[in-house]
Amino acid sequence: MNQPLRQGDVFLIPVGSVPAGSTEVDREGGAVVLAWGEVTGHRHQIAGPAATLLRTETDDRFLRIVGAPVDLVHEEHSTIEIAPGEYRVVIGREWSSDMESRQVVD
Repeated sequence: MNQPLRQGDVFLIPVGSVPAGSTEVDREGGAVVLAWGEVTGHRHQIAGPAATLLRTETDDRFLRIVGAPVDLVHEEHSTIEIAPGEYRVVIGREWSSDMESRQVVD
């Protein structure tokens, strides 16, 4: 099985399979976008047809890579290569001073 990967606040955790009933998420500008930097507008993205982002009914997200490895790119992080396989996409969370959990934003 593949190793977990991290690029900034995006974590990719290898899984045995994507849950049944997951639906494909539309591409943005031809790329699979795993996360947007709300402050900078930068994207954690994958170009090319080998990657598919899927979403469950409970809004969990999964990445499927078929064929050759792909590159996950972001303007402020090093590019990482993702091997073929299936991954759960987890966006890092942080805690505010009043102990509220919120998604990390670039």
